[in-house]
Amino acid sequence: MHPPSSPPNLPLSQAVCNVGQDVTGHDSQTAFLRHRLLFTGFIHGDYNDVNILVDQTVTDRGSEVHMSGFIDFDDAYYGCTVFDIGIAVMYALQSKTVSRDRAVASFLKGYGRVRRLNQLEKSCLYYCTAARFAQSLVFGLVNYASSKDEYVLGTQVRGWEALQEMWDRGQTVTYQKWEFL
Repeated sequence: MHPPSSPPNLPLSQAVCNVGQDVTGHDSQTAFLRHRLLFTGFIHGDYNDVNILVDQTVTDRGSEVHMSGFIDFDDAYYGCTVFDIGIAVMYALQSKTVSRDRAVASFLKGYGRVRRLNQLEKSCLYYCTAARFAQSLVFGLVNYASSKDEYVLGTQVRGWEALQEMWDRGQTVTYQKWEFL
């Protein structure tokens, strides 16, 4: 696997600037006040498929997979829980087994059974997801340039395309696709 010289249909600088501009579009005082209203707690910080433990149960209806735990708490901290949800959604948008939107809809439905997001968290999730894409995509390219470690390119494979699709259709249409309104 080799990093793209320029991410498909979205130059690196444009992606970062677009996400950054929209995420920081409000003045800092407004952003700070909103941030303080978000639900906080202990978050994993790297909620992706390689850090999730699953159990598989075979029944007469087929095979069922259930999440049973997490590993790799190096990035864990106390923060806004919607940040962790954005991280999980970003990785779900790179699903290879079901459609991206279905993967996200399933995750959000399951999460919603345990805890419902408030309106402010719902309004932030799109931007948290986009920001995590920008972080992960840029981090991967920068680290690959210095280390040549192909592991850090994992998000590059489907990430640019997923970010571009999400960004092009906007928050309202994206939430409709995720069945999140």
